[in-house]
Amino acid sequence: MPHVVAVRPTLKDKRERNDERRVEEKNSVDPFEGYDAPKTAKAKSEKAEKPSRRIAYAAAAAAIASVSAIATVYLPAKILPLVIASFCFFLAYVKCGVAYGIIAAAVTASVTFLCGGFCTSLVMLAVCFFPYSLLCLALRRFSYKKPINALIRIAAAVVFANVAFAAVYFIAKYAVLGGMDIVGAVGGLGGFGYLFAAFIVSATAAVTDVLFTMCDKVITPKIK
Repeated sequence: MPHVVAVRPTLKDKRERNDERRVEEKNSVDPFEGYDAPKTAKAKSEKAEKPSRRIAYAAAAAAIASVSAIATVYLPAKILPLVIASFCFFLAYVKCGVAYGIIAAAVTASVTFLCGGFCTSLVMLAVCFFPYSLLCLALRRFSYKKPINALIRIAAAVVFANVAFAAVYFIAKYAVLGGMDIVGAVGGLGGFGYLFAAFIVSATAAVTDVLFTMCDKVITPKIK
């Protein structure tokens, strides 16, 4: 039986084997590894921009709403500017979240109070148009394309407007706000004064809600 002698590998052999192993490992690496790195970096950048973008949108909504509300303090026009303020809150809800919209509304109410005190504009903003923006957010899935959805929206808007009007009426009656003489305006029409006022409020609420949904359809998609 021949005698087998174990040959110990030399240093040169070890180096050659290590070089071969490195070449094999290098060839086994996925050539497309790291290809998605730019996309990942972009996603991280967009994620980092979202909070600052939300703050910017909420600040812009608060600024526009504040200007609209302040205009009602010094001008006789009340409804349209406050509808604009309400729509600004609504946009903040949709684009930034409900919390940002509420903050924008709180800033608007604070600025209105600083400019006009406890005035009619502040009461209407707090009692009518801020809650209305939340109502529109809840009813956003009901469009006017389908008759049943249109009836639901109009009914909700009319009921809310009459309840809000009644609240403002009693506040004006017992707190005597900013010269809002609702009692005299309604009382002069006799027993049908309240029915006439409710009809005017209901018609205004229906038209306002239609315009609100149209603005949502046109303006909201353009804000990225």
